[in-house]
Amino acid sequence: MNKFIGIENFLLDCKEDQITICFSQIEEIIGTKLCKSAYQSQSYWIPSSTHMLANAIVNSGFKKVSLDLYKQEITLRKENRDCDLEIPKAKTINQTQIKYDLRLKPTSLKEEILITAPNNLKNLDLDEYLMVKINKHNSDLIEECIKNDSRYKPIGKNTFEKHLRANNFSEEAYYEIINRIATENSTRTSKEVMRLLAKYICDTSNNFLKRLEDGEPKLVDDMLIYLMHSNQRKDKSLVSKVCKYLNEWKYGKDSYTINDSFIRGALPYYLAYHKIDKSLWKNKKIEEMSYADFFNLFDELKNVFPDLNRHQLDHLIWYSYKNDPVRYEIIKALASII
Repeated sequence: MNKFIGIENFLLDCKEDQITICFSQIEEIIGTKLCKSAYQSQSYWIPSSTHMLANAIVNSGFKKVSLDLYKQEITLRKENRDCDLEIPKAKTINQTQIKYDLRLKPTSLKEEILITAPNNLKNLDLDEYLMVKINKHNSDLIEECIKNDSRYKPIGKNTFEKHLRANNFSEEAYYEIINRIATENSTRTSKEVMRLLAKYICDTSNNFLKRLEDGEPKLVDDMLIYLMHSNQRKDKSLVSKVCKYLNEWKYGKDSYTINDSFIRGALPYYLAYHKIDKSLWKNKKIEEMSYADFFNLFDELKNVFPDLNRHQLDHLIWYSYKNDPVRYEIIKALASII
């Protein structure tokens, strides 16, 4: 049975001519989670032979007016309305007045590629393929954007510092810190996984703190194996975040980088563009690499830019493409042709 029949019936029963519905509401209606592509790619919401949710929307008599991957919501209008598609209003998401220019008819290739680039990223230096350059200017601009972006409040660090002042690093304290890191980074992780990570950290036989202070990449892989042996999902992103942030907050170091999906997606392009040894990455699935191998590959790129640390390079790539879904899809495709 088509699992999206529920949303189709919901829309068929809808009395409104226009409706805005968030992704979590859709998940409640269909009774299951949407796949990652729904949260990352605009193309997921375009009807096709494989995009069943978009087909269900069309079958119900609605069409897409606007899609906001940042607020995780879609606005739909009934097809029988006799009016043109409206240009979505600019959305202010923080005090830096980030607005999204979603013009329906770009007049040049550059406008088409940058159609979802928010205004606060329009001043980034671009290469000849219109992708974001890695340089100090762009890094400084991105760090300022993150600093002023209300979506990224340092709740994890604040929680860590609270427990540091109280000298409380119990298993429950670590659970709270991990929970705040997951919340801050919108990581969809179960509480069971968070509790297992806190338990691993506090188990002295794992020698977690010494290995963390030493910046040992294999620590991340060992924690992932621990989750797998506990019949839990190997949450690469969260585990690398926990090690990265605790290494930074507890020891003031920059020993880890985050194994994030946006980094994995964009990394092959930059490896190709900067002529990093292809034998290290060509025809290899970064998604399936161990953290230690991913870390070494990331450092191959970082070594090209000695004026940027891991934290800055990670932020530069992550923030640029997380907030620009069209260009993110393009950069993933470019790696194989440049």
